[in-house]
Amino acid sequence: MLDELKKIVKAFVYYRQGFSYLYWRYVAAPRILRAGVLERQITRDDLSVHMLFGTRDFLLALWSLASWYSASSVHGRLFLHSDGTLTAKDKAILRRLFPSHTCIDARDVVQSHGDFFKAHPTLLQFRTEYKKFQAKKLLDPYLSSGARYRLLLDSDMLWFKNPIELWTALDAGLPRALMMDDGAGPHSYVVFKDGTRLSEEVAKFNSGITFYREDQFSVDALTAYINSIDWKHAKFTDQAAYATMFMPAVE
Repeated sequence: MLDELKKIVKAFVYYRQGFSYLYWRYVAAPRILRAGVLERQITRDDLSVHMLFGTRDFLLALWSLASWYSASSVHGRLFLHSDGTLTAKDKAILRRLFPSHTCIDARDVVQSHGDFFKAHPTLLQFRTEYKKFQAKKLLDPYLSSGARYRLLLDSDMLWFKNPIELWTALDAGLPRALMMDDGAGPHSYVVFKDGTRLSEEVAKFNSGITFYREDQFSVDALTAYINSIDWKHAKFTDQAAYATMFMPAVE
């Protein structure tokens, strides 16, 4: 509630668009809750599409998914990852709008993949002790899908045209993992335990769109990355972890 109040105040004081914000936030945006089925027929059985969100960004995620299905010419199996806050009402809405999706509750992932985490104690510690969303975004899509290709999308993006670059790479077998490029920044300059900093080449990547082949996800590389940083006390970003894991194959 406090976060929403801050947004309203900012809309009035900083942007001078307070009434417009109130209309779009509380009148226009909820209309999607009355929509019919938004998903489209699966066109690639070897592709899974993943989005992590919760009650806080629920409407935002719905609009993002609606725009995705409207714009994209390729559709894989949809995995919607709850950060643990989605309510029964939220999940019922998701089942109506996306009837064939698979819902993954972040609270169940460790128990559901006990053998994997038993074999990788560093990742178990990281996944259970790091409470922010980055740990979920890194591991849950990898563990939840058996598809050869995994596409991760943030919930705060709207799609206005078909992402041809993704599908061209997919048709070619996705020879390199793909991530968004932040361009001029801001970048994720992670500092390691030995005092070194993430390179400019790696820090420029953003995980808002992350597209990889299953065999490009290296559990050993991710474990080494987590061991190299003080994630309990320092800044941790999933995008830096992804980019480090995929380098030099990332583009």
